Amino acid sequence: MTITRQDLKIAKPELLGASDDAGGQRTRNFVQSGKLNELFRAISDIDHAQSAIDIVKCYPALDTQDTSTLLDAHVFISEAPTDPLVSLMLVEAESFDDSDRMTDMKEIIESSVTAGSLFRSGGPGFLPNQNNFSQDYLTSVKTLNNREYRVYTQLRVGQVIAISVEYSGNEDTAYPRFVHYAKVVQLFAPGNSAGNVVFEPPMSRATPESNININGDNNCTKLRLVNEASPLKFHGVTKLTSATSSKTLAVEATKKNLLPVVLSEQTKSGISLAANGVLPKTVSQVASEAQSYQFDLTDVLQGENQNVDYSPKVSFKSGGEIFGTVDAVIVVATDKVSVTLARKPDINSNISLSYISSSQYQNYDNADGFPAAKQLVPSSLDGKVIFNGGNYAFVERDGSIYVNGDTRAGIVDYAAGVITLEAGFSGLTFKALVTENTPVSNAVFSLNATTPILETFYLQVLSATDTLVSASSDANGAITGAGVSGTLDNGLVTLSFTQPVKLNTLTYDITEQVRNLPPADIYGLNPLRVPNNGIVDGFRVWGTVAIQHSQYQAIPSPAAAQVHNIRQGARFVDITDATGLSLWTPTNDNFIVDAAAGTVTLNSDFTGFTAPFILSDTIGELGLVTALSDNVIT
Repeated sequence: MTITRQDLKIAKPELLGASDDAGGQRTRNFVQSGKLNELFRAISDIDHAQSAIDIVKCYPALDTQDTSTLLDAHVFISEAPTDPLVSLMLVEAESFDDSDRMTDMKEIIESSVTAGSLFRSGGPGFLPNQNNFSQDYLTSVKTLNNREYRVYTQLRVGQVIAISVEYSGNEDTAYPRFVHYAKVVQLFAPGNSAGNVVFEPPMSRATPESNININGDNNCTKLRLVNEASPLKFHGVTKLTSATSSKTLAVEATKKNLLPVVLSEQTKSGISLAANGVLPKTVSQVASEAQSYQFDLTDVLQGENQNVDYSPKVSFKSGGEIFGTVDAVIVVATDKVSVTLARKPDINSNISLSYISSSQYQNYDNADGFPAAKQLVPSSLDGKVIFNGGNYAFVERDGSIYVNGDTRAGIVDYAAGVITLEAGFSGLTFKALVTENTPVSNAVFSLNATTPILETFYLQVLSATDTLVSASSDANGAITGAGVSGTLDNGLVTLSFTQPVKLNTLTYDITEQVRNLPPADIYGLNPLRVPNNGIVDGFRVWGTVAIQHSQYQAIPSPAAAQVHNIRQGARFVDITDATGLSLWTPTNDNFIVDAAAGTVTLNSDFTGFTAPFILSDTIGELGLVTALSDNVIT
């Protein structure tokens, strides 16, 4: 049996609309060709104002009277919507089946983000509507080789975390199990000297304190990172922005916003390069399509000082935003550092790695002689003293060491590497970092911002002679100032000074864009469970794309035997009337197409159809995608 256009149909599900029961099995009700509003409801003014989302289930099908099949059939969006405020995507999921309803479809879309690695067991007991917790909960204690280590989890503004209630056994009526997904919006709460992590949305219910026992379990409130592993494939449409005859297509965009988004700005002021007194060394390499990278380094400092975070940090750009260490797995070996990113980086952007370099810092134990021409690094002291017969771990603060909170045990002379103990204290032992702190003429570091606005970057630093040096960036990332120049590119700052400067005095200000996602109750989708803040790939490497162009011409006065020219080799030709109704028939009652000759011959005057009439022809081909960037398909 010959398969024709009339055998290609879109079947409707059992129920259309936005209710929880919408969807279901395939029916014998078909969409009339050219009338998409039989699937999607009409777009109203309020839909435009609040960016409505329609999710519709449909069944593209070959419908014949026998068992004919269509080999390697493909479905694609042939043209972008004419309304610039409307976008359209197809969503493909292996878990999607014929019986699924709207609730199932939303759960499938939200399945990309799940609760992941635990960074704090025994989290705080939250109250309903609470939206913050102390940064102290970012520090946890882990045991390795019978030694305890403090581990600090770095979060970033815009990052999604999971707050959950977990325990074994039967469900507790007072504290039922649940997972609350939240977005970090602030890492310091004004007026709170300890610093808070602020998140949105606030807690919907209370969680148990760490000492509350449920079925024999304590520490039932957990703080977790999230996994972003989308099982979905999104298929979109984009326009070419320039003509091409090569394998490279310049396009408007390869990524799409699955959800509406409102951009706001957040200013960060006085950011210091020195984390706990340590100035990291930064190296970078150009990103490719790969997600795994290797840095050949022989100067990565390692040690057992509990007040020093020896682990390297990574930053990279993906989807136009800059991501950090929590989105990567970093493995340190003797002569190299391996980095595996959790998401694909933007091609030709920077993969930057910051670490403590052994060429600048060394580990020091006060049982050894203090090295010449060195000084102690503030905030790196880790040790104990004897007081009243007890052995106490001390805390370094403001140039002194303290035990039991506010009892000062000694004063630190960082330049001499000496701690002078107060009366009654003895048996001092400590580890620390030491450095020369030599002024430098060049600096490279990663910017602490996810979506920076380049022209808001401003820095200041003291020279070796204590002269203030300052500079700022323009919109292109060019940094200029008196005695300093440099660039800001893909989150990597590179500076050159005309006179040596003290890098531990360098601070900078930056304003970044923050994506404010809509609350879940507006659109029925939780934006925090859609990967990458709702930015999804409309195309994918090793996927197939249809590259095509449609041309239109009017037929003002149709008559039998009229011949109209079209482009030779057209893949699709049609004539439609004013209502969108196609005049094509399998028996060529109204027109005959000769694609090889590039002609359309009319067989009638179109009596019974509504003028005006439009003749369209489409040329195109299929291609295999081998590489992607934001605005280029190869």
